Amino acid sequence: MNKSKVIKGLVIGAAAGAIVYTLFATKKGKKFRKMMAEKGGDWSEVVKTKFNELGETLKQQYGKAKSTGSDILEKGKRNAEEVKHDAKYAM
Repeated sequence: MNKSKVIKGLVIGAAAGAIVYTLFATKKGKKFRKMMAEKGGDWSEVVKTKFNELGETLKQQYGKAKSTGSDILEKGKRNAEEVKHDAKYAM
């Protein structure tokens, strides 16, 4: 999955949640705006933390995939050389 698609999905989801929350909130006026400002600060920290965790996870997974791909490539090269060697001496 593309990293930008994941980030885009998270941002859109957060925005949609905020809109729905605002539409169905029961508190009014100053109290509601104050609560929203406080929650917004809390949520920004949560989002930052989750994005950092996501970034680290993606880096780790990329590293593992790259390593595995390199290992498979090297094994394929060795096997090709063995087949080439065997074919050379079989004739």
